[in-house]
Amino acid sequence: MALCVWPKAVADFEYDWIRYLLPADCKIVNEEDKILLHAAQPCVFVFNFWVPFKDIIATVNHDYGVIYLGDEMLSDFMDYFVNDPHCKFVWRNYFNPRYFKIPKVKLFPCAYKKGFGVEIPRDVQKEYAWSFAGAVHGPQRTDAINAFVASGLNPHKIHSTPPQTFNAAEGLSTYDYKLLIAQSKYVVCPPGNKIMECSRLYETLEGGAVPVVLDNYLLVTINPSYHHGVFPPASVVGSIPFIIAKSWPEAIQKVKNIEEGGEYETLLAKCKAHWVKCKAYWKAGIEKDVGSI
Repeated sequence: MALCVWPKAVADFEYDWIRYLLPADCKIVNEEDKILLHAAQPCVFVFNFWVPFKDIIATVNHDYGVIYLGDEMLSDFMDYFVNDPHCKFVWRNYFNPRYFKIPKVKLFPCAYKKGFGVEIPRDVQKEYAWSFAGAVHGPQRTDAINAFVASGLNPHKIHSTPPQTFNAAEGLSTYDYKLLIAQSKYVVCPPGNKIMECSRLYETLEGGAVPVVLDNYLLVTINPSYHHGVFPPASVVGSIPFIIAKSWPEAIQKVKNIEEGGEYETLLAKCKAHWVKCKAYWKAGIEKDVGSI
């Protein structure tokens, strides 16, 4: 049986996503149970940059792996794990060019929030040309929303929450959020606060709509796009099918071309199939690493 240690200090926003990626027989325990009941058992630790992980693993004398979440600021704490011979692998969110070519450090996305597996009706109709739900803060989001509002692509729906909030109480319930995605043909997915990575892109794919994103933003620039650094190689899962553009006006024109050409249903089917392959790729990689310790 594989063992995963989830410290109490780590938020459970991605719990369901991590649970999906881990082996089916993997047991998740807190740090106290690890010490008391599984002291000598190799395991995978779930950490992020605000958890005092050095204290938790100070006395660890066995092999372990790390799932490192939420490092939006691209901290250098990976050095600790890279240099520790007991640490056999690190799977992290957020592309960090410092560790891109280090075999021990691997990348997977932040994907969907906890509870996103909630069931919605299978026969939901596409009521909206596009939608956005979340905090509209900073130019990266206001520019996107303003451009799409002015585009003439209608009907649309915006459910905004206060700027600089995350998972705000004013937001939609998880059910209503997933339903909105299913009711939308396209979902506008601006970058996160500091880097491209944002759960909205992956929730859109999981919820059954076509994401619309920019190619790069701020801290990290990858050719041909940030998303090509996160998603699996095209040689394994095929080319990224969703809409990637250098600007929001270019993205809007791509959407209009798809609509005028009657290509939406084909594009949506490609997005769904690609997402299934990507999830299987990340799951297989993490399962293999967890099984090796």
